Amino acid sequence: WPSEASGSTMRKRRQRVREALPELVALGWTVTEFAAGKYDITRPKAAG
Repeated sequence: WPSEASGSTMRKRRQRVREALPELVALGWTVTEFAAGKYDITRPKAAG
């Protein structure tokens, strides 16, 4: 992000990410939690 965010803004951003994770997995993306609240998210391989 271009500028420092407040604590409440960061909590909201993290909450939105947690809410989106199941949808990403359902779409075929790989989600791996490598530390508490930190995720490695990779998209599926391109078809073809």
